[in-house]
Amino acid sequence: MEFKLLTPDYINVGLDDVPIATQGERVDIAIPFYRAALINNGASPATVRSRFKCSTGSGDGEKGGNFYFFDLSTQRKIMNDIEVAAGGTAFVNIALLDAGPPDDGYPKTRTPESCEFEYSDKYGVRPPFEAPHDVKQSPLMGLGRAEDRRVSARETRCKDIAKGISLGTEPIDCVSATHLFAIEPVYLWERALSRSLRQAAEFQRVNAGVQLTPGLILDDCGSEDCVLAEQRLAAALRDFKPAVSVWLCENEADDLKRCAMRDFPSAP
Repeated sequence: MEFKLLTPDYINVGLDDVPIATQGERVDIAIPFYRAALINNGASPATVRSRFKCSTGSGDGEKGGNFYFFDLSTQRKIMNDIEVAAGGTAFVNIALLDAGPPDDGYPKTRTPESCEFEYSDKYGVRPPFEAPHDVKQSPLMGLGRAEDRRVSARETRCKDIAKGISLGTEPIDCVSATHLFAIEPVYLWERALSRSLRQAAEFQRVNAGVQLTPGLILDDCGSEDCVLAEQRLAAALRDFKPAVSVWLCENEADDLKRCAMRDFPSAP
């Protein structure tokens, strides 16, 4: 068995995985991955485990990583083993699960600077085959994990309140005793309004009539674009019902207390 890295790539969720007509205006989740090939040079079909480990460095610079194969169409881990025909090649997509120093429990390989793959063939379970962690392999250890921009926004804007609650559909950004919040860039305030209204109604239905005020947390509010967006939303929400609260946040604001807050409908 051989393993060869091919090319690095990204999946931009909501952009690359949907038709053009339904693509979102902003990418919230990006999944870095590598395309690779499993090559069977033997005379027997082989079954390769869907997870493997790599290591790099030595001494204080030693680092180990766990990796997995995943399905591009569903963005889910492949749980079943990968079948590779005798004399054949299976193309796979690789994502990073976690990585760190061995002292923290991350894996070591038998040979430094290598990757290890467990597999079996008609003769049974075989010793793991190794892929040298040479110039072509080393980028794997630098592969980042999937990044969700919404998680960091929740941590910044919604300190000390509940975050990421799911009612069976998309997660709610944040929930306090009085408000249900949707976080978006200021230019997407209509999307924040639609989401907060929908989720507030769903929250009320699921939680025995508990009614929360929809809240919009609008980021990137430090330019002329913010002024124009604020004018538009103020005009649209002046007589709006039900009540809505809006926080306009500059990027350096580290919590809601440093954001400008307005309630709608506006007082007469």
